Amino acid sequence: MTSGKTMLHQTIRATLHAHLLATAMLLTSCGNNTIAVAPPARHPVVDSLRREAINSTIQDIETELQKQGSGDWDKWGDNVEPFLDTLASVARDSARKCVEGLDGFLFWTHSFRVHSRRDLVGDTSPESPIRSIKAFSKALRNDGIDLIVVPVPDKIAVYPDKFAPGKLQTGANPSVQMMGLVLDLCRRDVEAVDLYTLFHSYRRDTGDTSLLYYRCDSHYRPVAFALVANEIARRLARYRQIGIGSSTPIYRTELIAVDAPCDLLGHATPSVNRCQPIDTACRVLTVAGVPYAADDSARIVLGSDSFGTIMADKAANVGALIAARVGAPLAYASGSMRGPWVPLLFYRRPAAFRANKRVVVWIVADRQFNSDTWPVVGSHGLDRSRGGIDSRGRP
Repeated sequence: MTSGKTMLHQTIRATLHAHLLATAMLLTSCGNNTIAVAPPARHPVVDSLRREAINSTIQDIETELQKQGSGDWDKWGDNVEPFLDTLASVARDSARKCVEGLDGFLFWTHSFRVHSRRDLVGDTSPESPIRSIKAFSKALRNDGIDLIVVPVPDKIAVYPDKFAPGKLQTGANPSVQMMGLVLDLCRRDVEAVDLYTLFHSYRRDTGDTSLLYYRCDSHYRPVAFALVANEIARRLARYRQIGIGSSTPIYRTELIAVDAPCDLLGHATPSVNRCQPIDTACRVLTVAGVPYAADDSARIVLGSDSFGTIMADKAANVGALIAARVGAPLAYASGSMRGPWVPLLFYRRPAAFRANKRVVVWIVADRQFNSDTWPVVGSHGLDRSRGGIDSRGRP
């Protein structure tokens, strides 16, 4: 027999549950209609694994900080200052969009600016990357969605010796600002991925037998796709706890020849003509042999700039490889050169698109972190009180 006190406790619990559920309901605009959407319930195991991933990144960067600067960020910066000063000088004085390094390597000059800054981590200006990322992460968390931020190193960060040999000591890592930013995000409970250590480790272990970046293009090669996809898929594996993804293969891959991009070649001196015309990439197919395609109903979203869409064959891009590793398709909120505007692209998708989402993976080139026009976007949409962004999210 149930006692009166037990029934009272059950009534209180039921009332509290109903109140919390009602409080969690979000009103989301969809065209002219307004629909109520309850954010997915948090899962303690998934949240614990997410926290472990963040803590692991923090530990890895602190280990790198100890190696590069004996635990002192200023000392790390001082150790690489001659190299960073060289980048700053070229970015400031060069009239050309790209400059030639060693072994046929070409580099965007504007990408040098982010690495030569000393104020990136402390930048709290209205449209700074930190504020934009924090606002997006908060909005997503309120909607029951996790965020994984993946800054992609610029070529100069991975191959500094191909531009200014002798300016860095052997083993020195010039990405002090970007790694500090990744650490800062992680300490703010925003999951960010450290590709800098990953790429440097790959290069140290394999040499230059298989380049991570194209010589005559600013983007990474398919060999880097695989490293990025493996790292992201390792983190996304935790969502199998809630039925997202599968350890049973639903995709297979095949090697194909692809046209290598050469976005820097047109800006180089006429004597430079070392573009690699053909490369090899993994194309993702279903087990039935159908090329991989994005799925708007998928619960994982990939938001990216051209680093997620560089290949003309969409089944050979990094998103397809992530899907193959995870065992689930991805939905996309991406656009070439629109890395900072992924929050805007996501929250401008229809409510029906966003309703079932559980995680957003945000791939963005680190050279974009020098921009001061990152829109601050929440579930309410664009914060227009700051101005400076047009209706398409462009400065």
